[in-house]
Amino acid sequence: MLADVQIKGRGRGKNHWISPVGSMCFSLHFSLHPTAYLTKKLPFVQYITAIAAVQAVDALNGSKLDIHIKWPNDIYTSDGAKIGGVLVNCSSNGSVTKLCVGVGMNVNNAEPTTSLAKLSGKSFDISELAKKLCFYFAEEVEVFNRCGHEQFVNKFCSRWLHQDKIVKITVGSINCDAVIKTIDSDGYLGVLNLANQKFVSVQ
Repeated sequence: MLADVQIKGRGRGKNHWISPVGSMCFSLHFSLHPTAYLTKKLPFVQYITAIAAVQAVDALNGSKLDIHIKWPNDIYTSDGAKIGGVLVNCSSNGSVTKLCVGVGMNVNNAEPTTSLAKLSGKSFDISELAKKLCFYFAEEVEVFNRCGHEQFVNKFCSRWLHQDKIVKITVGSINCDAVIKTIDSDGYLGVLNLANQKFVSVQ
């Protein structure tokens, strides 16, 4: 479902996403069979959507835009401007998992931050961008179910903003410096605790 304007879009928590004319806002509805590998790794759905969005932009602009993923589900420019986001809702009746994937992206609009058009100097066909995103999403889901999560994690980490960034984490009651390294098998952030050189998973 692709809309021209969105005024009550949902973000993480209680955040709201307003999408003016020129932005891409759509929802993708699909189901997962209980035996599908992705059914056991649902946090990866938002990551797959984010990487599909980046690939779609690359496909229409020849990889000329420096677009990255901010963990867990936002699309950013390399200089820190947010241009899009992903939100996933799911439900299950015990046999089939139903998902609704919502995507919002600043494409041809100038506000509220920046847009693909402003960054590239040209306008984009929003319908074609949405089609490309769906194509890459389906492709990534198929590969994920067939090959597992390891191959996907490598691709995801090649396009995020966080590789080897130093962050503060709390282990018990102790605050430590840690280096962001990867996403673990459950979809959590995998960091290296610099205090003891051990890997830790954080949400």
